[in-house]
Amino acid sequence: MKKINELAVLIECSGGSTPTVDTLKKYIRILSQTGYNQLYLGCTDAFKMENEPYFNYKRGGYDTASLRELDEYAAKHGIELIASIQTLAHLHYLKKYNVYTPLFDTDNVLLVGDERVYTLIDHMFATISAGIRSRRIHIGFDEAFGIGTGRYLKLHGYRPKRELMAQHLREVTKIAAKYGYTCEIWGDMFTEEKNGKKYIPEEVKNVIPEGVRLILWDYNECDRTKLRELLREGKRACGKLSYAGAAYKICGFAPSNGYSISRILPQMDACAESGVGQYIVTLWADGGGLCSIFSVLPAVFAAAEYALGNWDGTGMPDREKFLRIAGAEYETMFSLDYLNDPFRKNLTTLNSRSYWILYNDILLGNYDSYLSEGTGKAYARLAEFYRGQRAGGYRYLFETAAALAQVLSVKAELGLCVRDAYAKGDKQRLQSLLDKEFPALEKALKKFEKVYEKQWLAENECFGLEVVQLFIGGQMLRYRYVKGRIRAYVRDGKKIGELEGKWLPPCIIPPIDEDSCLEMNYRNLISYCGI
Repeated sequence: MKKINELAVLIECSGGSTPTVDTLKKYIRILSQTGYNQLYLGCTDAFKMENEPYFNYKRGGYDTASLRELDEYAAKHGIELIASIQTLAHLHYLKKYNVYTPLFDTDNVLLVGDERVYTLIDHMFATISAGIRSRRIHIGFDEAFGIGTGRYLKLHGYRPKRELMAQHLREVTKIAAKYGYTCEIWGDMFTEEKNGKKYIPEEVKNVIPEGVRLILWDYNECDRTKLRELLREGKRACGKLSYAGAAYKICGFAPSNGYSISRILPQMDACAESGVGQYIVTLWADGGGLCSIFSVLPAVFAAAEYALGNWDGTGMPDREKFLRIAGAEYETMFSLDYLNDPFRKNLTTLNSRSYWILYNDILLGNYDSYLSEGTGKAYARLAEFYRGQRAGGYRYLFETAAALAQVLSVKAELGLCVRDAYAKGDKQRLQSLLDKEFPALEKALKKFEKVYEKQWLAENECFGLEVVQLFIGGQMLRYRYVKGRIRAYVRDGKKIGELEGKWLPPCIIPPIDEDSCLEMNYRNLISYCGI
């Protein structure tokens, strides 16, 4: 029995990586054959406006002709293309340009009531309207933390958050109506929590204009009772209601298909039981969009099979169907999860192990305490495994996975070895590391950078790649420095300051372990500086 009537995927195109038109067309073909009927184009600033030259400047994005091309292609394949933009928060990319700075209340939130803000939003609607035929549009409104507490407070004094949200929503929907749009918004700013339960205050009914769709989300929730309660609250507050889950691709370079499926299925059950007919699988790009949108195809496929009643959630979904549609084996694509799960436990927890091992500093070792003995060997086996995979048109993803696993096989425990040898005054061991491990690490890192560039440009616009290259280049420079310090100690006994003094594990409450360490903040992996 079909459980969900409107089944959608949202692809974020503004988080660092912007998929090319050809990449999105390929995804549209897959979605169409899988059973999806909607694609949300997450284009916070990933579209070009003639009258706003600094909007999307050097960021990678779609002009009106590209939007029309995508819209036509989606319609041809039975997919409704819907724009998902931001009209309140998440536009911090713009603030660095002086022409937009006065439009902000805080670093991330626009200034409610400012006419220049509404002129900008009008330009957004006009541009999207010219390129995409659907009269549904998602206007964001999520995570507008600190609204009214920055420049607004200085200019106008204090006003309650909900009053400002209501005012801005009225203004934005008024502009949207001029272009024939009905709007959708995220529900988090209208949801509160008390005694561990989420609820929507009674007055929210008067805040959300008639016809606006409220999309609730809690990507990590899998408790069906809590989900049903939240959906009941949503239906009480708003006539149109949907729910969004996630196919996780924000954990560094690796997907989390297993975790995603373990959350999506109970969320879909709750929607079906509550009469909520639309479910959106989001593919966010937090952390720079490092992970391929194709790497989460197992979760995207499993969600569709479950929603359409083709799979009961036990075992695996139809492997032959996946191969026919995606062009690769289900298990093969699912194995990309192992970059964050090198011991192949098939985790249903989130972590970003491949990210924090790569950027964890060899001398400072801020996250060394999370490493299990044998992590390096596990990654060496994983590198060999990826090199042997046949993955059709996704071979480049496994070249990247193999190259990264090779880097991590050397890097994972290198800092621990250096620290241990230094503490024991074992200069012979340190010299051996200089002779063997460091050259192997640098060779592996160069290979990874090369194949990752290939992967990025195979799927995305060039913009955003420079961020990854700068981070990897920083690693190379740091290795040169570390080698010099170790050589000076081995040769002259010169102390290595970073290895002196007491060494403490990360100060994180509640305590976590390597299987639940979702560290994506680069500055925490080095010296807690301002990078």
